Amino acid sequence: MARDVFISYRQEDQAVADRVRDALERRHVDCWIAPRDLPPGEDWPEGIVDGIQQCHTFVLILSGNCQHSRHIARELELADSHALRIVALRIQEVQPPPQLIFFLGNVQWLDAFGDRFDASMARLADATRRSDS
Repeated sequence: MARDVFISYRQEDQAVADRVRDALERRHVDCWIAPRDLPPGEDWPEGIVDGIQQCHTFVLILSGNCQHSRHIARELELADSHALRIVALRIQEVQPPPQLIFFLGNVQWLDAFGDRFDASMARLADATRRSDS
């Protein structure tokens, strides 16, 4: 089943990732997020690959927790290789770690920290719908 957005995040940021998913889905943007969309017993890496392949936009929840995440780097590389639109959604005022900057250095970031969360979700939903057309 095709989806609009794959949400990538560190486990420490799951509460924010769930908030992003809820905000987007209220705006009729269909999201893929682990572990919700991994069927019981599914091989985790295979499920992640399938999830990325179902989507046209990859949203990375970017925080200080991303510093040492090899899994996020792998997901980001896979999203890039499948020509997904990549959006870095910063939830803290941080810079991407070196293993992510290669993929994020030339894309517009979206800041969702402070009082910017709701406005950022509206902009993200609008951008996602435009890429559907």
